[in-house]
Amino acid sequence: MRVFWEQVGALGPVYRLLGQGFSDRDIATKLDLTELRVQACIAWILHFLGFTNGNELFRYAATSAVGEAGTAAGQVPFRISSGLVA
Repeated sequence: MRVFWEQVGALGPVYRLLGQGFSDRDIATKLDLTELRVQACIAWILHFLGFTNGNELFRYAATSAVGEAGTAAGQVPFRISSGLVA
């Protein structure tokens, strides 16, 4: 069985909004998720990317958000699915 965030495709949008400086609560409101689910997504992304704290993830996501200015809205520079970077 797939975990919640794989089922609804929440990792990309959470990552993108985190990079734009939104708080967990703001992200939850924008994506119609609970704050606990957003925190679980962030924890998974932290683990997946090998970061030890949220500040590292924020800096990485913010840098990616700046670099993706030429991409369509809502896209992230990589795709997270099934634990593989595509």
